[in-house]
Amino acid sequence: MSTFDESEWIKALVTEAERDVVFVFNIAAGAFGGPTPDVATPLVASIGQALIEHGCIAGFGDPDSPEWQVPVQLQVHHEQLPRVISTLLKEHPDEFEFLAFARRTGNSGRA
Repeated sequence: MSTFDESEWIKALVTEAERDVVFVFNIAAGAFGGPTPDVATPLVASIGQALIEHGCIAGFGDPDSPEWQVPVQLQVHHEQLPRVISTLLKEHPDEFEFLAFARRTGNSGRA
């Protein structure tokens, strides 16, 4: 059982997502005050869900540019995102490790 504070880690990730972006590989590595990778990696989908619930958007590219893309696979109800992210990471780990979460004031709340 881990001794890290998940809610504090989520706050740190949201702060980083506001400042820049948080990649899936950051979450899997336990970056920004998270647990060790062996604990963090299985939490990627649920932490991604928590970031969405905190107003983050998920996609690829620069969230501040028109090139920002939300993959069709992630255009689902928020409740389905953990399962979808988990599946995509298993099926396409090299592609989806670069999935980024960003929180921008005034965004439309897209997935």
